[in-house]
Amino acid sequence: MLPIIPLVGVMSSGKSTLGRKLAEEFNLYYFSVGDFFRSMCESPLPRFLAEVVRRDHPDKADQYIDFEAFQNANVPGVSPAVCLAAYMHQFIAFRDTIPHFIAIPLLQDKIKDINDIENAYKYKGILLDGFPRQLDHLESAEIINSSTHLVIYVDCPVPVARSRFLKRSQGAPDSAAYEHRVWAYEESKPHLLTELRLKKLLLTTTNDGSKTVDQAYGDLVEQLSSNARWRAIVGPTCLPLF
Repeated sequence: MLPIIPLVGVMSSGKSTLGRKLAEEFNLYYFSVGDFFRSMCESPLPRFLAEVVRRDHPDKADQYIDFEAFQNANVPGVSPAVCLAAYMHQFIAFRDTIPHFIAIPLLQDKIKDINDIENAYKYKGILLDGFPRQLDHLESAEIINSSTHLVIYVDCPVPVARSRFLKRSQGAPDSAAYEHRVWAYEESKPHLLTELRLKKLLLTTTNDGSKTVDQAYGDLVEQLSSNARWRAIVGPTCLPLF
């Protein structure tokens, strides 16, 4: 399995911008969890997911999964998980956190796909942007948890992140949903970061708007260059010249 480097931070903290630059420079497979879940709402969900939910969370199965559709979905292109897809779309639309009993099986299946023979030789690791958001996510994801070697936390004050979001969305009606998601993240963040520190997995970098993107990225690379876990994954790090 390729080593996994989760990248976490409040929405609009700049983690995706920094993450893409890291992935390009250090030959990592960049995987955006948010983009992945949004794409899942545009195509039929895999049959195995419904079986996992039914097996591991029977109390939620009848509410979220149309099993009759599974039995009768023999027409090509017809989703066998209409209710589950609609349920996921509801969380994506409101920028809420998808429950772990749905998120984890999907993510772990995707991680297995990424770890094919071609990628295993092509990339040094997987940069996992946007996961975990909650402590129970990491604890439940056995494959991801066991392969996580380092977690990068992009520390950004909520007012700065909010300003970036509003500028990017041009005051779109998503603002209320954004506030809800920020609240949920801030509630779970202390427990998540505390556990990561105890496991000695956490590296914190700051992206508070006081520096340009290139400067913030340079600071991050400098921090990583002295981190033994990072060096074990990518090898010796040369600092960027600005």
